[in-house]
Amino acid sequence: MNLEALLKYQKADLEYKKLNDELKNDPNYKKMKDSKEAYNAAKQKGIDSEAAAESVLAQYDSALAFMNENAKKVEELCVKISAGQLSTEEEAKAVAELEELKITFSEWEKKASQLKANAEKALSEYATAQKGGKTARAEYETAKAKYEEFKKSKEGGLAELKSKRDALASGVDEKLMGIYKQLTGEGKYPAFVAQLGDEKFPTCGACGMMLSDTAKRDLNANGYCRCETCHRIIYKP
Repeated sequence: MNLEALLKYQKADLEYKKLNDELKNDPNYKKMKDSKEAYNAAKQKGIDSEAAAESVLAQYDSALAFMNENAKKVEELCVKISAGQLSTEEEAKAVAELEELKITFSEWEKKASQLKANAEKALSEYATAQKGGKTARAEYETAKAKYEEFKKSKEGGLAELKSKRDALASGVDEKLMGIYKQLTGEGKYPAFVAQLGDEKFPTCGACGMMLSDTAKRDLNANGYCRCETCHRIIYKP
């Protein structure tokens, strides 16, 4: 297996990756990502809080309608009792109904108190989300401006390295390129590494693990082998 073309491509790809990683590791790039996530979280919190407030309002309207309706019943019953329009049996029934309504009103007062607390919580969370969203957006815009300036200073070098790397791709064996893409897709950089150690105790140039007897035979017979630990391709330097 002729690895020369692949190793040249790998070298160029590592140079391109290094500069690309420099861009991605820029503090302002990270700040942009964090601020965007914070903004989206605040936005979602605002939506959730608004929905909670609408739900509380609907429950409050329902409770208010119930209270108004039963307040009329209480008033009517009190008028009838005061006017002496009811028989003894009817009066006893009215008084019992008033007692039930009194208990019901007491329960609804507790619910109204809880609804008020829920409403205040929803409004507070909404206000906090709005403030947090504005802060995150401002931080994002500031970080973006700084990152774009930094990125612009690197664009020429990045384009040059990419062009150099891509030009070498056509000379690489298709099968080798497939293996390379698979390994780098798994985050294994470099994908092809030189053998370290000596002939008797060869080790992987990436993970440092000693090769098995099977891997050693493949290395000696073919000039390369697959590391059984990190799965990279190991070649004789």
